[in-house]
Parts: sequence; C-alpha cells; structure tokens
Amino acid sequence: MGEPSLKAQQLNQMLAKMNYRATVLALFKGPAPTDTLSELKQVKFARSGLNWQASDIAGRSVVIVSATTPKKRGTLLMLHGGGFVAPAVKSFRELAIVFAQAGFEVVLPDYPLVHETDAAGLRAWLMVCYQTLAATRSDISLFGDSAGANLAFRLRLDLKGHSDVTLPRRMALVSFSPDLRYQHADVQARAAADLVLDRAGMLALTLAYDLEPFTFTGLTMAELANLGQIRFDTGGNELMVPDVRRFGARLAQGAQNKVTVVIHPGLVHDFIMWRMLPEAQDLIKTYLAFFENNLIS
Repeated sequence: MGEPSLKAQQLNQMLAKMNYRATVLALFKGPAPTDTLSELKQVKFARSGLNWQASDIAGRSVVIVSATTPKKRGTLLMLHGGGFVAPAVKSFRELAIVFAQAGFEVVLPDYPLVHETDAAGLRAWLMVCYQTLAATRSDISLFGDSAGANLAFRLRLDLKGHSDVTLPRRMALVSFSPDLRYQHADVQARAAADLVLDRAGMLALTLAYDLEPFTFTGLTMAELANLGQIRFDTGGNELMVPDVRRFGARLAQGAQNKVTVVIHPGLVHDFIMWRMLPEAQDLIKTYLAFFENNLIS
C-alpha cells in the first residue's frame, strides 16, 4: 500500500487536534439510547431507490434493505461497531445503503448490547438471527466493523457446529481486534499514537462486560480451521495492527482457509466509515467485488 491520501492526512490532523479518542471513550462509557428504526427512516430510502422492511427476530428489530430491482447479488449480514455498547451510527447505515444500491440484500440487526445482556446472550441472539435468515437464503456473507467484526468472527466460529444451516460464503472484517486484552508489548507500545481507540478504556470494557468470548488469540488450530474466505482490513494507525498480522498469519495456516490481511498506511480505526476518504471509497469497491463473487453459479 502507498502513502495515505491528503484527505487521510488531514483527517488524522483533525482527530489529533480535537482529541477524538476522548470522544469515543465517552460514548463507550455512556451511550445514549437510540431508536434504530426511526433513524433508518430518516435516511430516506425511497430517495435512494431502495425498499426496506423491519421485522422482529427474538425480540430485536432487524431491518432488511434492498434495491427495488434486485440484482441478485446475495445477502449481506452487516454487524455494526460501537464497543459492544453503542447502536449503529448514521455512517454505518449509510454504508449499508451503498451495498444495497449495488444490488445486495442488506440485513441490519439491532443486536442486543452488552449492558442489556451478557456475552452468551449476545452470541445466542446472533445465532438465532443467522438461522432465521438462512432458513430462506443460501448465499449469505458477513460484514463486520470494529466490535461488529469480532461479533461476525465469533458467529462464524459458533456456526461450525451447526450442519443444519447454510454457512456464510465469505467474511470481511474492518478494524478487527483479535485480542480485546491488548496484552502484547508491541500493541501496548502503539497505544498512545492511536487516534481513535483508548487501550485502557477498551480493556475496562472487556473486564466490565466479560467480553472474553470475543477474544480469539487462544483458539486452537482445529477451532480456526475450515472457516473459508476471510478478509481483514485495518488502518495503519490502529494499535492492534501487530495482533491482526499475527492472527491473520496463524489463521491462514488452517485447513480450508483463504485469508487476506491488508494494513492501510496512515488510516485510523473504523476508517471505512469516513467515506470521503479515497481509501474508504476504494475499499468499498473492493468489497463489492469480494461479495459479488459470493454468488452461486
């Protein structure tokens, strides 16, 4: 990868000047309740040439967005970030519109947050959500951003023991963190320079809500095998870059795994949400091609 774009450099300067990391940490400490469905309506899907429908799966709202003229590019289950404690932000929902306009059926679950349930309850709900979708679909792919990336990977692991459902075809994970304890020395050494994530604050979340099930560095090779095609994209500024590289290399050794790890120089955590960046636009195009190849011939 080359040097970061001018817009990326300007974004980094702005985030540093405004101490954006403190803003994110405050959000994680006390997220305000959000009516996800009402906010989705505000995006005005009709103007975007899209249909949307809201349904209930095990007591939670799930919104499905699709083009009025489906292009049959399969179903994309999108899991948002937010430190496991915050609902989907507007930029994530707008990203879903991009995928829907490209012809994918996009599923946006308002999954339970960890102050509403525990890790086991969150995993169980995601499993029910996926099984409900898979009952009528055979071409599902997973997309996860930040905490949503960890949720998507855990869901894929949990599905390994379920031969009664169609498994995800592909998985794309942005700003994935294999170890929510951030314990390695090279990760800790990078923490002060991360413009978005606060290591101490994230570690406090891990301990407060017992997020250990969403840490993956202790898994055996047998557990990591047979997961299919997985792509990791991480900003070069992120403190977890060494962990992502280590984990990706180890995962690539697993049978039936095809793993791609891309570190984007100069970019920050969650960079795909900053869609004015040329790098974010390029990655979205890459993902459109990545998921389109998910189609069953």
